Amino acid sequence: MVVQKINLILGGTLLLFLGDLFSQEITRETYIDYLPLVQPRIISQTNASAEFALYGHPADDRNPVDGIADQRFKRLFTLAERFAPILFLNTKYSRPLDFLAVLRYQGSSQLHVDTWDLGQATPRLIEGERFAFGSPDIPHDQERLFAAFAPRSPFDGIENKADSRLLELVREFNPYRPRPAYTPVESDRLRVLYFDTPGRDEASWKKAYKNEISGNLPKMLQTAAKVYAHPFIHEALPQEVKHRFEFVIQYWFFYPFNDGGNNHEGDWEHINVRITRLGREAGLLDKDDVMSILNGKDSVLDSLVIGKVD
Repeated sequence: MVVQKINLILGGTLLLFLGDLFSQEITRETYIDYLPLVQPRIISQTNASAEFALYGHPADDRNPVDGIADQRFKRLFTLAERFAPILFLNTKYSRPLDFLAVLRYQGSSQLHVDTWDLGQATPRLIEGERFAFGSPDIPHDQERLFAAFAPRSPFDGIENKADSRLLELVREFNPYRPRPAYTPVESDRLRVLYFDTPGRDEASWKKAYKNEISGNLPKMLQTAAKVYAHPFIHEALPQEVKHRFEFVIQYWFFYPFNDGGNNHEGDWEHINVRITRLGREAGLLDKDDVMSILNGKDSVLDSLVIGKVD
């Protein structure tokens, strides 16, 4: 398995796989009835992670420029590998995969953006867009729904590109974007982002992701196995308590579909692994413990154990 870092926690908007909903015979115009309408605002990192500069200093983020300082990435990657779960392969075709590789597979990498008006008794879909995700040289491809009600988009025009629209979405959900002092009219609108990957049910998912002869994944995905790791620090107790920090590595696994008891498309699973010092029964760390994990000698790693998994 390949471990890859994740810098941000998704929130503040809805990112889903529409095939999950359609497999239950729910239409595009009615899926809103099955979604939570109140979403937490996206955050860049926990307060404790920021206090300890968990991801390092931006000036030291050089090669590649990815939001984590180069040397700090090496330490976090070592920790993620050291405490990574061992996965057993139950079937040849069901394994955690690289999310972007799945999007590229069979050309399903179009990002759909639906805008809903929640200001009425019945939510109404007023605008729909789609564009090629990760294709900056492809002109913006926009599909409108209910054109009579949809306002003109500022992204219309032959000069606009798909990456320009993606950048606008990043700015829209920027965790540091100031909150307005007044409630704008647009506050009654909800934006839903999703990808629609191949298949609609168990039979079509297996047809898309399982070779009928070998039972393996398609050749394009056989080398795409991946486990994602998101390290963060959690302040579990009040500041007056010395041992109050948890060092957590959150492992994420993406499966194109789940054909178990609850059949659905786009299956994200995760576990939290809390790291502590050997002999520390409570599992909580003080500031010196956290700093030694991040900056200490490699021998410090031998004193670390798993305190809890959930």
